[in-house]
Amino acid sequence: MHTNFKLNPNGEFLALCSTESPRRTVSSVRFREQAPGNSFGLNADDEWVYFETPTPGSKNSTKTVSGRVKPVHYSLPRGFYERKAVYLTLSTETPGATIRYTINGDTPACCGNGRYETVGKVYTGPIRISRTSIVRAVASKEGMLSSKVKTNTYFYGLSASRKRLPALSLVTDDRHLWGTKGIQKQP
Repeated sequence: MHTNFKLNPNGEFLALCSTESPRRTVSSVRFREQAPGNSFGLNADDEWVYFETPTPGSKNSTKTVSGRVKPVHYSLPRGFYERKAVYLTLSTETPGATIRYTINGDTPACCGNGRYETVGKVYTGPIRISRTSIVRAVASKEGMLSSKVKTNTYFYGLSASRKRLPALSLVTDDRHLWGTKGIQKQP
C-alpha cells in the first residue's frame, strides 16, 4: 500500500476507517518499534508479528522472529580514563545471544539469514582498553531481532584542564560522515 504519510519507526497507533459518516474503525493496530530489514504484519493466524524478510507487494513469508534481543550492557560507563588500562565486560540478558563488537567505530552486525555482512569480533571475554577507543556492540540470536547497537567512547590521556571541557564523541559510519551525502566534504 502506498500512502501520503509516514509511520513512526518507534511505533504508534494506526487505523483504517470507513469513509461514511459516522466513521467506524475497520482495522487497527498499535504497532511496536520497527527494525530496518524486517517487516511487521499479520501472520496466517491473524497475529501481529515481525517477519524475517520484507515482502513488498507479495504475501508475507511464514518465517517470523520472536521479539528483540535485550540490549548489550557495558560494565564501564563511557567517559574519561587515566593512562592505566581498564577491562570492559559486555553482557546481555538474552540467554544464548551472541555479542559482536568493534573498537574502530564501525557498526557491528550479525545476521543468521545471510542478508547482511557480519561485522565485528565475537565477544568472548573482557576487552582491554588502554587508549581512546570507541566500543560499539550488538547482541543477536537466531529467530530474534538483534538488539540496537550501543556505543560508548572511552577517552584516554587528556590533561586535567581538558577533562573539564565539554566533550562530544561523534560516531558514525564513514559514508555518513564524508562525501556528497555525508555531513563533511573531503578536501
